[in-house]
Amino acid sequence: MSRSKTSGLHLPRPRRPPPEVFVDRRLGRVVVAEAIRVFGYTVHTMVEVYPDGRDMEVRDVEWIRDASDAGWVAPAKDERITRYPDEQEVAHSYRAGSHGAW
Repeated sequence: MSRSKTSGLHLPRPRRPPPEVFVDRRLGRVVVAEAIRVFGYTVHTMVEVYPDGRDMEVRDVEWIRDASDAGWVAPAKDERITRYPDEQEVAHSYRAGSHGAW
């Protein structure tokens, strides 16, 4: 092991697992999720997380909160998330990124 002039030994860092991804309904149910899975990511689709037709009823503020609480990355295609006050508030409170991903 080598020594750093400022911090002593360089210890190997444990590898973190890749983030899990939540795909909302506007990105589709299959194609985008499967394309992300090909790269080895765990993907959760709206219909998997909210089954029995609930996927079509869940509000953006709810899935943003749930995905964030689970620690998932959530790319989004819906620009309303950046325009409407309720969505802005929940996105801001969950440190949403500015590029459509939480």
